[in-house]
Amino acid sequence: MKKWQRSLLAVLSFCLCLLPMTVSATEEDGESISVGNVTLTPETEYAKTDMGTVTTEGATQEDYNIRWEASSATLTLNGAEISAEDISAIQADIEKLTISLIGENRISAKNTQENVEFSAIQNSGEIEFLESEEDSSLTISVSQAAESGSTKKISGIYTGAGLVNNATLFIEISVPSQAGYSDTIAGIIGGEYEEQSAFLKNTGKITAEIQNQSLTTWSGADVYGILIYSGGMENSGELDLTVSTVNGDAYGLRGTSTSVPWQNNGLIRSDVVAYGGNYEGVLEELHKGSNHVCAVSVVSDQMEMTNAGTMELTAKNAGNNLTAEYAIGLELDSSSSVLNNTGTIHCRAYDAYTWGIYLSNLTDNATLTNSGSITIEATTDGQSDGEQIGPACATGIGINMDNFETDPVPVRTELVLEPGSSLSISTHAAGDVDSPEEVTYMYCQAIQLQKIYYGGDPQYDEKPQEIMLADDLIILKDGEYDGGAPLTEFLEDYIDLGMYVYINTIGNYFTNPEDGSVYSVPSKTVTILPSLTGNVVISGTAEIGQTLVAETSGIPDNISVSYQWQSGDTADGTFSDISGATEAAYTLTDEDAGKYIRVVVTPVAGSGYAGRLSATTETSVSTPSSGGGGSSSYSISVDKNIENGTVTVSPKSASSGRTVTITVKADEGYELDELTVTDKNGDEIELTDKGDGRYTFKMPRSKVTIEASFVETDHQDTCPAADFRDVDEDAWYHEAVDYALDNGLMSGVSDREFAPGSTLTRAMVAQMLYSLEGKPAAGRADFADVAEDAWYADAISWAAGEGIVSGYGDTFGPNDPITREQLAAILYRYAQNEGYKTSQSGKGTEGYLDASSISSYAVKAMDWAVNAGLLSGKGNNTLAPTAGATRAEVAQIFMNFCENIAK
Repeated sequence: MKKWQRSLLAVLSFCLCLLPMTVSATEEDGESISVGNVTLTPETEYAKTDMGTVTTEGATQEDYNIRWEASSATLTLNGAEISAEDISAIQADIEKLTISLIGENRISAKNTQENVEFSAIQNSGEIEFLESEEDSSLTISVSQAAESGSTKKISGIYTGAGLVNNATLFIEISVPSQAGYSDTIAGIIGGEYEEQSAFLKNTGKITAEIQNQSLTTWSGADVYGILIYSGGMENSGELDLTVSTVNGDAYGLRGTSTSVPWQNNGLIRSDVVAYGGNYEGVLEELHKGSNHVCAVSVVSDQMEMTNAGTMELTAKNAGNNLTAEYAIGLELDSSSSVLNNTGTIHCRAYDAYTWGIYLSNLTDNATLTNSGSITIEATTDGQSDGEQIGPACATGIGINMDNFETDPVPVRTELVLEPGSSLSISTHAAGDVDSPEEVTYMYCQAIQLQKIYYGGDPQYDEKPQEIMLADDLIILKDGEYDGGAPLTEFLEDYIDLGMYVYINTIGNYFTNPEDGSVYSVPSKTVTILPSLTGNVVISGTAEIGQTLVAETSGIPDNISVSYQWQSGDTADGTFSDISGATEAAYTLTDEDAGKYIRVVVTPVAGSGYAGRLSATTETSVSTPSSGGGGSSSYSISVDKNIENGTVTVSPKSASSGRTVTITVKADEGYELDELTVTDKNGDEIELTDKGDGRYTFKMPRSKVTIEASFVETDHQDTCPAADFRDVDEDAWYHEAVDYALDNGLMSGVSDREFAPGSTLTRAMVAQMLYSLEGKPAAGRADFADVAEDAWYADAISWAAGEGIVSGYGDTFGPNDPITREQLAAILYRYAQNEGYKTSQSGKGTEGYLDASSISSYAVKAMDWAVNAGLLSGKGNNTLAPTAGATRAEVAQIFMNFCENIAK
């Protein structure tokens, strides 16, 4: 029995025990509404607020902060500030309540009671939020008194039927460490468990920051950003959810008992962390555990979710209680789960039993179809609860689709990767575990499709599950156990245990040299990208002194490519790279004589494509003849009076009909104004613009003269980031992106996209520092997953040689997203290496709620980074040390570093 096979048999069981909420009506006829301590009616429809107090005195149609229009059930908040204690700030019992916002509004609600259900806003029916004027908003702040005992439920908004939001809402709930626990804490609750269904439809922006810091919270308590019972979800706006809890379960966006499809066309950002009671000040005798931490989770009988927008999902479980404590980015847990992605999904799951994406199918089929982009990182701490078969209940899995069933009814599970899609998965040991190489090898895998039957053999006529790749997709190979191909196995070893186990994954087969047995190992890292399309041909003459040019066509728009010229003894034999020949044009030298020349064109990293295009010369390189009856060679002269730039030509002379290449390079602050080539009669010769400052022409039957002029570039109104449509001029990171572009530290992912919200890889950060250092000579880093010819090889070799970066054992993980704490550690070592000051005073990470989650190796670095102003909190008084650092954040951090540290 293979170790990795045993590790797949983890059984997940969830229990949801929530108490129903009862909403008291203001009046049975539904014509009135309670706001603070005031009841508004058709006769008394206006009110004002003064330092949180609501009053009808002096309120008129011309001067009001609150208006109630009973006929349309519309409550208008006009710069209102409402405070409430032990009562809802707004309470109604009507079929649909509309809340219209004008200007900035704020509700502050505090609960001091025990064993109650408390909401700042509640209605037994539907609630709709509207913006009557642009830039209007509502902030809802809910707090639990420090001296209070336990409660049933606390929420910012409760709706019995559904929530429609077209406005800007900010919800914050904080339960202090001294307060009693609450069974349920949620920014928004819709419906009631098994009693009343609700829905969520958002076209605006909802931000929820939910903290449960109670040191007496029991492991059965739940914290949610948004909790929806039984209904659908449609988002074409923005949901930004941050959730943390000392103990118990935590969810960003959670749906239960629904068969209604969920649709995301906008942005869902969910960052969730739970500590499983491992938090300073928690009593040892308290039952500890955070069994379920999930950024987006839907549990139902049948579920279909479609993502056509962007989902940025992070879940971290720091429980470490030797029980099955899960961290899941995106979860569909139902009898039949379907996930269709045409947009972008980025999942991070950290430090526990981690699954980036989880789809279950207990009794019916399950399908994950990707025609967009999916990126996943999953780390595991390698712990085991001691109850599973084998030693490895703890796993770090990128995509997990499984079925556990006693009834042997055959069902299918499919992972379908459509043409043009991309999938990138990295799984590895958490940063602070012992024996990280062993944990990664034993407990991590990128993809797992699994079926286990306990009640008999389902006797499949065809494969029970399948990973289906479109023909244009390529599985990249980055290391010994990575790359691979789809594998399907039936584990016969388990039949004697009454179990029929079917496994499908991406991995590699290996042969034991001692006995010749063949075994399989699942890949830990999988990157699947569409193959680069297009064509490349070589123009020019294969003769020493001549210039060959790689001419491409049909390559997708906005895709940058790199070039590598190679030489070989035969046209169909082995080719070797020509050192330094990495431009689109290459001038043949004496060393190329008798060789065939090949050019290889590959997409640059981050372009979203893989594979390569190549072309080879039809003949080997010849030596030009000297004298005799050969063709005449004519001189090529370049004007010696060219200023503010340089012009070079290859070759220096050429026979009629040969291709000549001109390379133009303007000085800093200048650009090419005019370039002309004239023959002996003064006639101008046609030029072909090859891009990147290269021009070609056909040599006439006479000598030629090249002239050029350069003009000063007007930088008065230029902005490096202006070319990128996803960098808003008012964005907080705009100046930093300008700085990174100006200083050659970063470039866009395409001609029109910078992708400020995407994460940067470890290799890219090494390359940035390498560029900052001036790209010094580097040795060879001994990392199994860093190929010698990789674009980042020199950068990683240099950084590793200087002690600035380290890897995971014998691997570096170049394509792994860089975390905030990893970036701090790298910059800290670089600063020490350069002799910069690293002893800035300050409190460092003290006071941040998640400071204890910083890996031990990064504590000093994070303290320094905070004190030096390189890093700041991510909201909710957290640092998010293990969250991936976005490109915008990295640009800002590098600008801060260069301007404030590297002086």
